[in-house]
Amino acid sequence: EKALEQLKVTEGKTVAIGQKMDLVFYTLQIGLFYMDFDLISKSVDKAKKLFEEGGDWERKNRLKVYEGLYCMATRNFKKATSLFLDSISTFTTYELFPYDTFIFYTVLTSIISLDRVSLKQKVVDAPEILAVISKVPHLSEFLNSLYNCQYKSFFVAFSGLTEQIKLDRYLQPHFRYYMREVRTVVYSQFLESYKSVTMEAMASAFGVTVDFIDQ
Repeated sequence: EKALEQLKVTEGKTVAIGQKMDLVFYTLQIGLFYMDFDLISKSVDKAKKLFEEGGDWERKNRLKVYEGLYCMATRNFKKATSLFLDSISTFTTYELFPYDTFIFYTVLTSIISLDRVSLKQKVVDAPEILAVISKVPHLSEFLNSLYNCQYKSFFVAFSGLTEQIKLDRYLQPHFRYYMREVRTVVYSQFLESYKSVTMEAMASAFGVTVDFIDQ
């Protein structure tokens, strides 16, 4: 609370728009640390207004990552995906997380937000993602096995990622929701190819039991 007070005092003595935006970024970092979503939302709106007054593009691109993280943390995965994808080639927000973590978030949100064609164009074939995706265990298999319809491999990779999702401070509260959304995506993709299919065939394709599919 005292940190926020001092940031307001400093803002009152600051003239340059860029430096005012930097103060908003400090406020956003405090908001994200304490998961104070009201503070984050107000700070994002404030930063956008400052940018309209003459902020630079580097800070605007940083703001997209902050806002995307806020959207992801509040389960607005579709908007988070859009903001993250816009920032792939301009990422400089290392004060929040390293680039490979950013790619981890981008892939996870994209899988449940984009259609198959968009996923291929914007994620599967994106050079920036290809350059670092192998640094995150199971992430490449998770993305590519979904796109290539290799469902057994997809579920193996998915199970490998679950612990990382559970341990993530922003994703953990949405763990069960995300698990359901991913299964919805992959089951829907599988079923599009058939007019009818037995539970046994589906279970075999995914490498799980019939009871698991039934549930």
